[in-house]
Amino acid sequence: MRAILHIGTHKTGSSTIQLFLTTNHDALIRQRIFVSKKASNRKVINQFRFCTAVCDQKEWENHHFYKYAGNMAYLGGGFREETYTKEIRKGILEEVAAEIREHEKRQRCDTVIFTCEWLDVASENDISRLREFLAPLFEEVQVLVYLRRQPELLTSWYAQMMKNGQGSGSFDDLLLWPDEAAFWNFHRLLQRWKKVFGKRHIMPRIFDRKAFVNGDLLDDFAFATGVDMAGLIRPECQNESLSSDITEFLRLVNRYHPMPSPWQRNALQRQIRSHIYRTYEKTAKRKGYLLSRARAELILKLFRDSNNRVAREYFWRNELFDEDCSSYPEEIVPHELTLERSVEIAAKLCECWQDAQGRVQRDLDAKKNELQDLHVKYKEIQEQYECLKRATIEGCPKGERAA
Repeated sequence: MRAILHIGTHKTGSSTIQLFLTTNHDALIRQRIFVSKKASNRKVINQFRFCTAVCDQKEWENHHFYKYAGNMAYLGGGFREETYTKEIRKGILEEVAAEIREHEKRQRCDTVIFTCEWLDVASENDISRLREFLAPLFEEVQVLVYLRRQPELLTSWYAQMMKNGQGSGSFDDLLLWPDEAAFWNFHRLLQRWKKVFGKRHIMPRIFDRKAFVNGDLLDDFAFATGVDMAGLIRPECQNESLSSDITEFLRLVNRYHPMPSPWQRNALQRQIRSHIYRTYEKTAKRKGYLLSRARAELILKLFRDSNNRVAREYFWRNELFDEDCSSYPEEIVPHELTLERSVEIAAKLCECWQDAQGRVQRDLDAKKNELQDLHVKYKEIQEQYECLKRATIEGCPKGERAA
């Protein structure tokens, strides 16, 4: 039996892939492909529990992504960092192993897919612990990882942070974080996994529509994992980046209504985020840039050596990415979050809140009507019972009635 570890990286369509796997879970079983629900599905808490179980707690706690992940898991399923003791982490892995063995007993399986982009920050020691966990369960383990050009990765990651209430700093502040600079070094990332699993088990792929099979992410993922797409449901793209003015609006919300702690988002942020997603994620297409052409070229230059080492080792070519940055402007196009645009967004959010309150009120009214109908039926049944009781008593002889 083979295991495929899909480890992201971040901002490379992982949410879309996870929804695809979750939606087609039963259909994939008929292809003898099993997707672990205990370790990897669209619920952030399940992904994070699995990562926490295999990763060194103290080492990971110091990483910025851990705080981000912890915050997301806290919101997604009642996470509390202090509850992840050694015993609980061991129990999580035992649950995952039991799930896989139980499925293997019920139905023959050739491939098990784990998908969790948080594994892209795992250290070499973490990866070794993961291999020790997987070794008794699988004959072969393959690591699938998507690599995205750093300028686009940076801008997408910044927008994601604003969407999730993680800070209110400028885009330039993001470039100063040393942890993330190391994270964007793909040669270091692949070296960690290569040392543990071996080069032939690493499957890096380029996150670019031009590089995808059929120009489609899901077709590309299916090709890499052996999934037959015939008859499977294709979900819409998930977690798409918002336009620059919406991102700036959220940044200002984060500034004036910050999270009480790295592990908790306030109620206002939750409501705004929910309505922003519902209203603008699929419709806001206003163009905006956080990078100038020269800045994008500089970022690519900083990672050129590591990128090209990956290209030569895994893709048998000299360059990993197309370094053409002509799509970026010579000077940064400002987001231009004008007062009028801010009022427009705020007004739209008010409409969303009103609609949401209306839906809640309609649901409450419907439930109230259901309760009233049930009360009327209860009264009818009660009256029928009393009539039957009186008729029974009146029809009984006096001796039996006394007894």
